[in-house]
Amino acid sequence: MQKVLIAALAMGVLFGAGPVAARGLGEAGEAEAARMHARAGGPTNYRDAELLFRYGCRASTDSEYCYENEQRRRGYGRSHNHRKHHRG
Repeated sequence: MQKVLIAALAMGVLFGAGPVAARGLGEAGEAEAARMHARAGGPTNYRDAELLFRYGCRASTDSEYCYENEQRRRGYGRSHNHRKHHRG
């Protein structure tokens, strides 16, 4: 009787932990889908653009959006020499 109770408890824990563990992969799956959309020509919606900005594109992605996004993430286009502008 005790083995059956332990087995039932273990099954309950396993079934209850499934959805909790799967929730952590939701955004990772969305990011991969956004990367696939970028490889096909660019982000298809605002959420894809947000995820690509946050996590970046794959290195092999040849997309104008990904190139511009990487430049923005690295800070190109801004002045790198801040001291030149501040005289004090």
